[in-house]
Amino acid sequence: MAQENGITLKPIILFKSNKIATSLSANDRLLNTVQSLTVDSLSHTINLGYATYKHENSIWHKMFQYYKKQSLPEVIRDLQWDFTEETILNANDKAFLSEDNALLLNTLEEDNNPIRAIFAVAKLNEGWDVLNLFDIVRISEGATSTKTTTDSEAQLIGRGARYYPFEYNGQRSYTRRFDLIQTDLKVIESLHYHTINENAYIKNLEKSLESASIQVKEDEYDRLEAKLKPAFKKSPVFKDGKIYINKLEQTTADDYRTLSHYNVTTDYEVPYELTVEQHYGKRQAHPNPGQTHESTWPVERIYIRKALQRKPFFHFNNFKSYIPALSSMKDFIESPNFLGELTFYVSLPLGLKLHDLSPLSKLKMVEKYLDYVEKKIKANYMKERGTPVFEGVAMSEMIDDYYIELNKVNSKVSTMSETLQKRNMRDNHWYVYDKAIVNGLESAFIDFINDYVEQLKEKYQEVYLIRNERKVKIVEINGTRGFMPDFLLYLQGEAYTYQVFLEPKGGHLQLEDRWKEEFLLALSENENIEVLSENEDVRLLGIKFFSNEGDKKKAFREDFKNKLL
Repeated sequence: MAQENGITLKPIILFKSNKIATSLSANDRLLNTVQSLTVDSLSHTINLGYATYKHENSIWHKMFQYYKKQSLPEVIRDLQWDFTEETILNANDKAFLSEDNALLLNTLEEDNNPIRAIFAVAKLNEGWDVLNLFDIVRISEGATSTKTTTDSEAQLIGRGARYYPFEYNGQRSYTRRFDLIQTDLKVIESLHYHTINENAYIKNLEKSLESASIQVKEDEYDRLEAKLKPAFKKSPVFKDGKIYINKLEQTTADDYRTLSHYNVTTDYEVPYELTVEQHYGKRQAHPNPGQTHESTWPVERIYIRKALQRKPFFHFNNFKSYIPALSSMKDFIESPNFLGELTFYVSLPLGLKLHDLSPLSKLKMVEKYLDYVEKKIKANYMKERGTPVFEGVAMSEMIDDYYIELNKVNSKVSTMSETLQKRNMRDNHWYVYDKAIVNGLESAFIDFINDYVEQLKEKYQEVYLIRNERKVKIVEINGTRGFMPDFLLYLQGEAYTYQVFLEPKGGHLQLEDRWKEEFLLALSENENIEVLSENEDVRLLGIKFFSNEGDKKKAFREDFKNKLL
């Protein structure tokens, strides 16, 4: 799922046992099962699972449904590549005590760490922390179900459930982002705990998780639906109206001639934490972080060349598709438009000089930088960019019924019910859906519109507020960033029809999404904007972000009234 959406992710599975013998045996069984997989045996498992869960709205149903559509020979190839003796670490084996294995265990989040599964009894109960742990499988024979046992398990689950800050659409988030939208990407914001159905154990585990304030979701969903009102679907606005979005055009090699076009800097600051991690080791005691100095390192080409060789993304045949202007890897390494003037500003502990760093430590720093470059290039290279020409798409094609699925959660440790509301809008004829599925800020925005509906109706013959549930997307003019405004206000007057883009925005996102507000405001000011309509009577307007904060709400109100009333 992550790979299909351009997300870099290497999920880890922990197999937790109560006895070393059980753990070692399970390790062998997993290897034997994976390596002996056939298309027939895997197909049988998938079909049986799909038949079992097809009437449930659960992750199991979605998983088996997904694999029914995949090429099973390719699935088997991937499984047999991912799960081998080299990619499975058994923390109970005597060989585990080696320095190499300890390093593997403590660097599981690194892209070049091959480990995909870990078998353990108790060695990892204390002090072990890995963000890309997505599944814990409990394998126990005759295990106790006491509260002490489940308290320990709850602590392990709590550490495993810490959020993995992946990058998506060019943005890295340290908080959940898919709770309130309908997407299968929710699975990569979840930790799944697998255990056999022992009532006493599960009951105690639920109590332990609740005591630890760990949010637990049942494998079931609440489905919130919003349907277009029949009266609106019969209206000329819905049948004949259009929604205007801007046309896109192909980018060219001239658009991507330097790394700066990908928002990549070649003056790179190496933070203190990375320096000491490479020099002293990830889990070693570090010098006082308050006593540091900075050294400038013009990175030698030998390090750049070696690091590039170790990164598959930068192999020329692949890389050329992202930088069409590139003639050779020599050009990429030596040209000032790319890495020819690469300079690191390295933060070091007092007493440690740049020349004290080993060649391997320096190489690791360059590899870290290339990880950053890769993510920036993938996020910012677009084959198309926005133009100032807006064309109409039939409203009936863009606006439809929609639903949002929310996992059922333990209300004692969750505020999810407070975050999302299902609001009845049947009596509000200006709102096109029977319900508004909104958070608190969006609900306040609807209240604001409701307060001005009568004034709007005095000026316009038709007034409709439309929730844009991830259908209408506009792209910045001469840029590649796109977004989907939360609401559209459709106003039909005597002289013009107005399509107004509206976006409630919480204070914590105001600065990060400033470019979106600037784009919206430019819609009514940019003289180059052209609206392709049958008549020259369509106007596009953007209003400042709606906010509940005093000054920002006042600014929104003034902008709204000045442009629309």
